[in-house]
Amino acid sequence: RNFAIYMRHSTPHKMLKYIEGLKSEGPYAMRNQEVNDYHDYLQLAAGLGYNLDDDWILYPKNLKERHDQLTEEQNERKAELEKESDDKKDRKLKRTIKRKGWTRYEMETEQLLIRLPKCAHEIRKEGNAQHHCVATYMDRMVAGETCILFIRKKEEQDKSYYTVEVKDNEVIQVRGKYNVAPSEDVEEFMKVFKKNIRKAERKALKKELFMQRQVLEKHTLPLLIHCHI
Repeated sequence: RNFAIYMRHSTPHKMLKYIEGLKSEGPYAMRNQEVNDYHDYLQLAAGLGYNLDDDWILYPKNLKERHDQLTEEQNERKAELEKESDDKKDRKLKRTIKRKGWTRYEMETEQLLIRLPKCAHEIRKEGNAQHHCVATYMDRMVAGETCILFIRKKEEQDKSYYTVEVKDNEVIQVRGKYNVAPSEDVEEFMKVFKKNIRKAERKALKKELFMQRQVLEKHTLPLLIHCHI
């Protein structure tokens, strides 16, 4: 580990003395870990904007406690920045959902329901809760390339259960926590879900054919009248 860049905040002698103090107790592996933790701590403190010219910051009395505090602070700041970035995508996500008509995918049975994300950040929260990579699909959903949906137990609607990807009316994947495959209840639910998609497709096709016929009649009727005259 290179401590040279941090020695400008103190003297080499003082920093080396602190590092030697970390090595003074415990087995070799443990002593090495404490020195590594100190280097990580200094990186965290610098990255978070702490004043390393202050000896209280530079040489913490309880290294592990301060290391853990700064790690938590860094994670909180990262989460805040991610949420700010995600929130900027909400308006476009809502427009995309409306334009693509994805609300047709929402449905429920006696035990389960499937719904769209309420906001872009909820996709990231789903990935964190389920320990899978659905957050990487956020931008693709915002762009209308694929649709992400959440399956929930009706008695636990705020708790993640399974995550679904649908693209061009086809179910691409269904994943639970740690990417586990669908349970039996979810398998049965997805059978109903797929039937509903097929039903919605047929309905949309009938509507499209009806509209085409209306347009055709609108243009051909004046021609027939004109020819008759």
